Amino acid sequence: MVDPSAFVFSVVWEDWDESTQEGELIDHGEMTGAEAAIAWGRERSDIVLIRLAHSEEYYFSAGRVQPPDRAYPPWPPSEAPPAGWWTPSDEAVAAEAAYENARDEPPDPRLGVVRPEIRRTDR
Repeated sequence: MVDPSAFVFSVVWEDWDESTQEGELIDHGEMTGAEAAIAWGRERSDIVLIRLAHSEEYYFSAGRVQPPDRAYPPWPPSEAPPAGWWTPSDEAVAAEAAYENARDEPPDPRLGVVRPEIRRTDR
């Protein structure tokens, strides 16, 4: 999970349309730190969700009201994850390692055309 005090969160405020099952974007931005992002959300809505990783189990309810469709654990998490918080510097190191690993890989021959193949289509 990302470090809630250091991560830059994308904040989104949507108006949900039950008939179309789609959200209409009203406002958005970025905030550093979970508390700032949550405060931004609480100024706009009674239901506020914050996500600390890329899967459903890492959503937390930080608003005055739980969403009607599902109960999320309350904010803040009860403890740090066993592996520790994922910080922005960890992300930069992981991205650089991925780039270096990709540079060491031989290029996939399917990515370019060395010699074009001409096929007759009139047969």
